[in-house]
Amino acid sequence: MKSDYRHMLKHTVQRGSGKSETGNTLLGKKKFESGPSPNPVTQNFQYDTKKIGSRNVVIVDGPGIFFDREFSEGKVKEELAKATALLAPGPNVFLLAVDLNRFDKSEIKAVDMCKKAFGDGMMKYLIVVFTRRDELDRNGKTIQDYVEEFNNYQKKFLASCNRRYFSINNVATDVEVKESQANDLLAMVLELEKQNERKFYQNEEFISVQKEIEDRIQEMLKISLNSLLMKIYLF
Repeated sequence: MKSDYRHMLKHTVQRGSGKSETGNTLLGKKKFESGPSPNPVTQNFQYDTKKIGSRNVVIVDGPGIFFDREFSEGKVKEELAKATALLAPGPNVFLLAVDLNRFDKSEIKAVDMCKKAFGDGMMKYLIVVFTRRDELDRNGKTIQDYVEEFNNYQKKFLASCNRRYFSINNVATDVEVKESQANDLLAMVLELEKQNERKFYQNEEFISVQKEIEDRIQEMLKISLNSLLMKIYLF
Protein backbone atom coordinates (compact mmCIF):
# COMPACT_ATOMS: atom_id res chain seq x y z
CA MET A 1 0.00 0.00 0.00
CA LYS A 2 1.31 3.43 -0.89
CA SER A 3 -0.12 4.84 2.33
CA ASP A 4 2.13 2.56 4.39
CA TYR A 5 5.65 3.36 5.42
CA ARG A 6 8.03 1.66 7.76
CA HIS A 7 10.57 2.61 10.40
CA MET A 8 13.24 0.26 11.58
CA LEU A 9 14.49 0.82 15.10
CA LYS A 10 18.10 -0.19 15.64
CA HIS A 11 19.68 -1.43 18.85
CA THR A 12 22.92 -0.29 20.48
CA VAL A 13 26.02 -2.21 21.52
CA GLN A 14 25.00 -2.05 25.18
CA ARG A 15 21.70 -3.46 26.36
CA GLY A 16 19.10 -1.07 27.65
CA SER A 17 19.49 1.58 24.95
CA GLY A 18 15.82 2.51 25.13
CA LYS A 19 15.09 1.20 21.63
CA SER A 20 11.91 -0.68 22.52
CA GLU A 21 10.77 2.11 24.87
CA THR A 22 11.19 4.57 21.99
CA GLY A 23 8.96 2.37 19.86
CA ASN A 24 6.37 2.33 22.63
CA THR A 25 6.55 6.13 22.94
CA LEU A 26 5.95 6.49 19.20
CA LEU A 27 3.02 4.07 19.32
CA GLY A 28 1.53 5.68 22.42
CA LYS A 29 1.17 2.29 24.09
CA LYS A 30 3.28 -0.48 25.57
CA LYS A 31 3.61 -2.94 22.70
CA PHE A 32 7.29 -3.86 22.74
CA GLU A 33 8.73 -5.64 25.76
CA SER A 34 11.33 -3.54 27.57
CA GLY A 35 13.01 -3.08 30.91
CA PRO A 36 16.27 -3.88 32.72
CA SER A 37 17.62 -7.37 32.01
CA PRO A 38 21.03 -9.11 31.95
CA ASN A 39 20.04 -10.56 28.57
CA PRO A 40 18.61 -8.93 25.42
CA VAL A 41 14.90 -8.27 25.98
CA THR A 42 14.10 -8.17 22.26
CA GLN A 43 14.83 -11.65 20.89
CA ASN A 44 12.80 -11.49 17.67
CA PHE A 45 11.45 -8.89 15.28
CA GLN A 46 8.24 -7.26 16.48
CA TYR A 47 6.08 -4.66 14.80
CA ASP A 48 2.93 -2.64 15.25
CA THR A 49 1.12 0.11 13.38
CA LYS A 50 -0.05 3.60 14.17
CA LYS A 51 -2.49 5.68 12.14
CA ILE A 52 -1.34 9.22 11.36
CA GLY A 53 -3.95 10.99 9.26
CA SER A 54 -4.39 8.75 6.23
CA ARG A 55 -1.01 7.08 6.75
CA ASN A 56 -0.37 3.71 8.34
CA VAL A 57 2.98 3.83 10.14
CA VAL A 58 4.58 0.42 10.59
CA ILE A 59 7.16 0.49 13.39
CA VAL A 60 9.54 -2.47 13.46
CA ASP A 61 11.52 -3.29 16.60
CA GLY A 62 14.39 -5.66 15.88
CA PRO A 63 16.88 -7.59 18.04
CA GLY A 64 20.41 -6.23 18.33
CA ILE A 65 21.89 -8.51 15.68
CA PHE A 66 24.86 -6.21 15.02
CA PHE A 67 25.37 -5.16 18.61
CA ASP A 68 25.33 -8.33 20.69
CA ARG A 69 28.30 -10.68 20.74
CA GLU A 70 26.01 -13.60 21.53
CA PHE A 71 24.70 -13.56 17.96
CA SER A 72 26.68 -15.95 15.74
CA GLU A 73 27.40 -15.13 12.10
CA GLY A 74 24.72 -17.62 11.07
CA LYS A 75 22.17 -16.03 13.42
CA VAL A 76 23.01 -12.57 12.07
CA LYS A 77 22.37 -13.75 8.49
CA GLU A 78 19.12 -15.43 9.55
CA GLU A 79 17.84 -12.30 11.30
CA LEU A 80 18.96 -10.12 8.37
CA ALA A 81 16.87 -12.25 6.03
CA LYS A 82 13.85 -11.77 8.33
CA ALA A 83 14.45 -8.02 8.49
CA THR A 84 14.70 -7.72 4.72
CA ALA A 85 11.49 -9.68 4.18
CA LEU A 86 9.59 -7.79 6.90
CA LEU A 87 10.71 -4.38 5.65
CA ALA A 88 10.27 -5.04 1.92
CA PRO A 89 10.05 -3.14 -0.37
CA GLY A 90 12.26 -1.16 2.02
CA PRO A 91 12.02 1.14 5.06
CA ASN A 92 11.38 4.86 4.76
CA VAL A 93 13.42 5.67 7.84
CA PHE A 94 16.04 4.03 10.06
CA LEU A 95 16.00 5.13 13.71
CA LEU A 96 19.14 4.45 15.74
CA ALA A 97 18.35 4.51 19.47
CA VAL A 98 21.41 5.47 21.52
CA ASP A 99 21.77 5.81 25.28
CA LEU A 100 23.38 9.25 25.56
CA ASN A 101 25.71 7.86 28.25
CA ARG A 102 27.05 5.17 25.91
CA PHE A 103 27.74 6.84 22.58
CA ASP A 104 31.26 5.53 21.96
CA LYS A 105 33.43 3.89 19.29
CA SER A 106 31.90 0.45 19.82
CA GLU A 107 28.49 1.94 19.03
CA ILE A 108 29.74 3.50 15.81
CA LYS A 109 31.57 0.29 14.85
CA ALA A 110 28.28 -1.59 15.18
CA VAL A 111 26.61 0.93 12.88
CA ASP A 112 29.40 0.27 10.36
CA MET A 113 28.30 -3.37 10.42
CA CYS A 114 24.75 -2.23 9.65
CA LYS A 115 26.09 -0.23 6.72
CA LYS A 116 27.86 -3.31 5.37
CA ALA A 117 24.57 -5.19 5.49
CA PHE A 118 22.22 -2.49 4.22
CA GLY A 119 24.64 -0.29 2.26
CA ASP A 120 26.13 3.16 2.89
CA GLY A 121 23.00 4.72 1.43
CA MET A 122 21.10 3.94 4.64
CA MET A 123 22.76 6.97 6.27
CA LYS A 124 20.60 9.19 4.07
CA TYR A 125 17.59 7.63 5.81
CA LEU A 126 18.95 7.61 9.36
CA ILE A 127 17.93 9.62 12.43
CA VAL A 128 19.85 9.19 15.69
CA VAL A 129 17.53 9.13 18.72
CA PHE A 130 19.34 9.84 21.99
CA THR A 131 17.44 8.33 24.90
CA ARG A 132 17.53 9.32 28.60
CA ARG A 133 16.86 13.00 27.93
CA ASP A 134 15.59 13.15 31.50
CA GLU A 135 19.23 13.07 32.65
CA LEU A 136 19.99 16.16 30.58
CA ASP A 137 16.92 17.89 32.02
CA ARG A 138 18.01 17.13 35.58
CA ASN A 139 21.40 18.69 34.89
CA GLY A 140 19.95 21.75 33.18
CA LYS A 141 21.45 20.82 29.80
CA THR A 142 19.96 20.60 26.32
CA ILE A 143 20.68 18.02 23.65
CA GLN A 144 22.50 20.79 21.75
CA ASP A 145 24.81 21.27 24.76
CA TYR A 146 25.45 17.52 24.78
CA VAL A 147 26.26 17.36 21.05
CA GLU A 148 28.63 20.33 21.33
CA GLU A 149 30.78 18.24 23.69
CA PHE A 150 31.30 15.47 21.11
CA ASN A 151 34.82 14.40 20.22
CA ASN A 152 35.98 14.20 16.60
CA TYR A 153 34.79 10.68 15.76
CA GLN A 154 31.38 11.35 17.31
CA LYS A 155 31.05 14.57 15.31
CA LYS A 156 32.14 12.74 12.15
CA PHE A 157 29.49 10.09 12.66
CA LEU A 158 26.74 12.65 13.24
CA ALA A 159 27.86 14.51 10.12
CA SER A 160 27.50 11.27 8.12
CA CYS A 161 23.72 11.40 8.69
CA ASN A 162 23.59 15.16 8.12
CA ARG A 163 23.32 15.84 11.87
CA ARG A 164 19.82 14.43 12.14
CA TYR A 165 19.28 13.72 15.81
CA PHE A 166 16.54 13.84 18.41
CA SER A 167 16.44 13.39 22.18
CA ILE A 168 13.67 11.60 24.01
CA ASN A 169 12.58 10.92 27.59
CA ASN A 170 10.90 7.52 27.56
CA VAL A 171 10.30 7.50 31.33
CA ALA A 172 8.17 10.66 31.32
CA THR A 173 4.93 10.09 33.22
CA ASP A 174 3.08 13.11 31.83
CA VAL A 175 0.93 11.87 28.95
CA GLU A 176 1.04 15.24 27.17
CA VAL A 177 4.85 15.29 27.35
CA LYS A 178 5.09 11.79 25.86
CA GLU A 179 2.62 12.65 23.11
CA SER A 180 4.49 15.87 22.33
CA GLN A 181 7.79 13.99 22.05
CA ALA A 182 6.23 11.36 19.77
CA ASN A 183 4.69 14.04 17.56
CA ASP A 184 7.96 15.96 17.32
CA LEU A 185 9.92 12.84 16.36
CA LEU A 186 7.29 11.79 13.83
CA ALA A 187 7.41 15.30 12.35
CA MET A 188 11.16 14.86 11.85
CA VAL A 189 10.51 11.47 10.27
CA LEU A 190 7.95 12.93 7.87
CA GLU A 191 10.33 15.74 6.93
CA LEU A 192 13.10 13.24 6.18
CA GLU A 193 10.70 11.16 4.12
CA LYS A 194 9.80 14.30 2.15
CA GLN A 195 13.49 15.08 1.56
CA ASN A 196 13.94 11.57 0.18
CA GLU A 197 10.96 12.11 -2.14
CA ARG A 198 8.95 9.49 -0.25
CA LYS A 199 11.12 6.74 -1.71
CA PHE A 200 11.75 3.50 0.13
CA TYR A 201 15.36 2.76 0.95
CA GLN A 202 16.39 -0.16 -1.24
CA ASN A 203 19.52 -2.16 -1.88
CA GLU A 204 19.98 -5.34 -3.90
CA GLU A 205 18.62 -7.51 -1.08
CA PHE A 206 15.41 -5.49 -0.72
CA ILE A 207 14.86 -5.46 -4.49
CA SER A 208 15.44 -9.23 -4.71
CA VAL A 209 13.05 -9.97 -1.83
CA GLN A 210 10.41 -7.62 -3.25
CA LYS A 211 10.59 -9.38 -6.63
CA GLU A 212 10.24 -12.75 -4.91
CA ILE A 213 7.19 -11.50 -2.99
CA GLU A 214 5.61 -10.10 -6.15
CA ASP A 215 6.29 -13.36 -8.03
CA ARG A 216 4.62 -15.32 -5.22
CA ILE A 217 1.60 -13.01 -5.26
CA GLN A 218 1.29 -13.40 -9.04
CA GLU A 219 1.50 -17.19 -8.69
CA MET A 220 -1.15 -17.15 -5.96
CA LEU A 221 -3.42 -14.99 -8.13
CA LYS A 222 -2.87 -17.35 -11.06
CA ILE A 223 -3.77 -20.37 -8.92
CA SER A 224 -6.80 -18.54 -7.52
CA LEU A 225 -7.94 -17.50 -11.00
CA ASN A 226 -7.43 -20.99 -12.40
CA SER A 227 -9.46 -22.42 -9.54
CA LEU A 228 -12.22 -19.92 -10.23
CA LEU A 229 -12.22 -20.73 -13.94
CA MET A 230 -12.41 -24.44 -13.17
CA LYS A 231 -15.44 -23.80 -11.00
CA ILE A 232 -17.11 -21.77 -13.72
CA TYR A 233 -16.62 -24.38 -16.42
CA LEU A 234 -17.38 -27.50 -14.41
CA PHE A 235 -20.89 -28.71 -15.24
